[in-house]
Amino acid sequence: MARLVKSSRTIFDCSLKELGLKLRPKVRKVKAQHLKAGQYNVYFARESGKAMNIFVHEYATHRELVQTDSISGKTRTLRYKY
Repeated sequence: MARLVKSSRTIFDCSLKELGLKLRPKVRKVKAQHLKAGQYNVYFARESGKAMNIFVHEYATHRELVQTDSISGKTRTLRYKY
C-alpha cells in the first residue's frame, strides 16, 4: 500500500489539480457537517451553461435546482428533488 507523504508546499505553490486534491477531503467534511446541522449546500448547476443565476440547493433529503434574481435576491425553484 502506498504511503501518503505530507507535502511542505503551500497552497500558493500548488497547481489547481493539486489544490483540488488537497482540499477535497476538507470540503466533503464541511458539506456533511452542514447537512447534519440542518443547513444546505449551494453550488452552481453545471448544466446551466453560461447562466450565472442557476444554482443547486443540496439538502440532506433532496436537491433543488433554483434560479436567483440578482436584483431582488428572490429565488424560484425550477426543479424539486433534482
